[in-house]
Amino acid sequence: MRHHRHTPEQEQRAATASISAKSSIRDVWSTNRGAENRFVCVCQIFMLLFFLMIVAQMLLVYWKKKHYRSYQQVTTFGHTF
Repeated sequence: MRHHRHTPEQEQRAATASISAKSSIRDVWSTNRGAENRFVCVCQIFMLLFFLMIVAQMLLVYWKKKHYRSYQQVTTFGHTF
């Protein structure tokens, strides 16, 4: 098996290409990091809204069971508009 020796010029080109590839990967990663953070933020907002909808529904059921008359008055009043 023959081992090829690289000339200093070839080694310099390889090192420059490696540095260039690393910096371009870093640039892409930092560019996508903002999109990833926004995605996480939007997901958290939707999870919070979903959780709040479930809690609100549970509170409405509780209100209807424990205070039926006031629940009926408020919902009837809401239907008139």
